[in-house]
Amino acid sequence: MIDLRQLEVVVSVARAGGLTAAARRLHVVQSAASSTTQALERELGTPLFDRTTHRVALTAGGEAFVPAAHAPGGRSGRGRSMPYRDRRAGG
Repeated sequence: MIDLRQLEVVVSVARAGGLTAAARRLHVVQSAASSTTQALERELGTPLFDRTTHRVALTAGGEAFVPAAHAPGGRSGRGRSMPYRDRRAGG
């Protein structure tokens, strides 16, 4: 299941244009941002980014996914507006 942290990381990578810059903004190491992004891509079954040595660019799937991560409640901060299942509440 997609969680809010994954959305936050993917949106940050898309905005920053790179994993290292996004990781800095999120106060995590680059490898954590990378593994979080890759885990989400595996879960979705499609790559969200084309990666080069120094930059990432959104794929067609990423172009569709990232704006949806901001919906439907607008941009209430780092992708937190996307509905999700609260695992603590059981649903």
